[in-house]
Amino acid sequence: MHGYRIARDNGLFVRFICTFTAYSVDYREEIFNFFMENGFVLKLHPALPSLRGGDEPEKWALAPEKYGDLLIFLLDKYMENLDSRRS
Repeated sequence: MHGYRIARDNGLFVRFICTFTAYSVDYREEIFNFFMENGFVLKLHPALPSLRGGDEPEKWALAPEKYGDLLIFLLDKYMENLDSRRS
């Protein structure tokens, strides 16, 4: 966050991209709250298996079903907080 503050204090417009993995998706509530509490726009994408193959892609890659559940969760949270984002 230190780098973010330096950039912002010097007039840069900074955005974040949140990569949800098979591990981090279990913390979606905490991640969503972090973005809300700091007034950040949540841009996201799922972790995907490497095109180069590799061992244990399921360790990090987010399964399509989990990604669908995440999108529904985020839409619900967005709708719950719609009024607070307008102020």
